[in-house]
Amino acid sequence: MDKSQRNLILFALFMGFFWMLAGAFGAHGMSVMKPAAWLSFLIAWMVHAVHVLAALQVGFHVNAFRSRRLALAGGWLIGGAGVLFASSIYVRLFFLFSFGPLIPFLGLLGMAGWLLTAFALLRK
Repeated sequence: MDKSQRNLILFALFMGFFWMLAGAFGAHGMSVMKPAAWLSFLIAWMVHAVHVLAALQVGFHVNAFRSRRLALAGGWLIGGAGVLFASSIYVRLFFLFSFGPLIPFLGLLGMAGWLLTAFALLRK
């Protein structure tokens, strides 16, 4: 395992820790929130989970891709954009601060990561 692969795995593991922390906070500290806020939290928490687990899988299985470099770049985009997207929703809910037009851009970066990772698998 080289340094770039290890760094992606470590990033995903640390972001997984924050995913569990957000889940604990949601389970114990969000019961007084309105249903719309609770739904936003659940969406952010699920987006966070899916992207952390996807980045972790790319990190562990990077050698299965035809283009290792593209796979690592895709894994970083998937993990980073997904976590930042979810975090922007967490910040909006907890601190009443919105990142506005940044949120759709993060969503696009996440989508680019998924496509880049698929391309890394199909590339000859």
